Amino acid sequence: KRAVGAERDAFRAAVDAAAKAAFEIESRIAHVEAVLSLSSAGVRTGLLAACDNVKRKSGQLRLLQRTVIERKNLLAALASPSAESRTAALIAEIRAADDQASDLHDEVDDATNELRKAERGLTRGRSTPEEVQAVSERVAKVQAAVREAQARRRRLLAEASALATSTIPELRAASIDIASPLGAVGVPERDMSAYINIRSLDSDEAAPAGAGAAGSAPPDATSAASSRGTHVIRRAELDTGESVVLKGYPLHDARARAALEREIRLVNDINHDAVIRVSAFAIATGDAADMAWVELPYAPGG
Repeated sequence: KRAVGAERDAFRAAVDAAAKAAFEIESRIAHVEAVLSLSSAGVRTGLLAACDNVKRKSGQLRLLQRTVIERKNLLAALASPSAESRTAALIAEIRAADDQASDLHDEVDDATNELRKAERGLTRGRSTPEEVQAVSERVAKVQAAVREAQARRRRLLAEASALATSTIPELRAASIDIASPLGAVGVPERDMSAYINIRSLDSDEAAPAGAGAAGSAPPDATSAASSRGTHVIRRAELDTGESVVLKGYPLHDARARAALEREIRLVNDINHDAVIRVSAFAIATGDAADMAWVELPYAPGG
């Protein structure tokens, strides 16, 4: 009996030890499964973040590559013997455009005064409606000539700015409005066609036809209802589907361009999580002035 009792006790102890070991093994298995689950989720999140980062870097790299190609093409053109003659011709054209713009502004003033005189004469019976209409048409024609001359002058200044930045700084003596291209601040330039569905910052709906289609410039900066502070703010998407914010800066003259360049440099020189860096820019040509659209990452609720 004593032998049987001892054997029974030993068997019970062995069963208890086996049960305890099984419980510990099950606990370890559950712990390992939990760790694996967390690790898998972390790996997935890390991989997704890495993919997004690669997409952004790839887009920036493509923009920089395109900028490099454009600069190489420009330098190749400048290496030709005709570069010097083009520089002299460009200076002459800019000065002629300045003189033409001044003359046209004087002509606008003269035509406007003549129109006021004709309108007063009409109320007093000294002029006919046909005469007033003829003067009005002359004013409109001169104003259209002014806009055309301003656009031509901006094109000349843009070409001169590119040449002055690359190899011929002497061109800056031709006009105070010759400035460095914004690409000189180290931010890649996009074409306006890279942005689609341009709309109000607070709107999730598509813009009306013609107001935010691919490649079209956002509405003019004079629209008070669409501006935040002193700048026009728009939301858009890139062809990759990434949402961005566009902040508009009218480039009326060299001072406005220089102020924008300083702001871009200052913002991008600050390395802080609370400071949003400029990722790219685009230039939209307008009747009154060019508009620089600075691209910023879109932060919902921010």
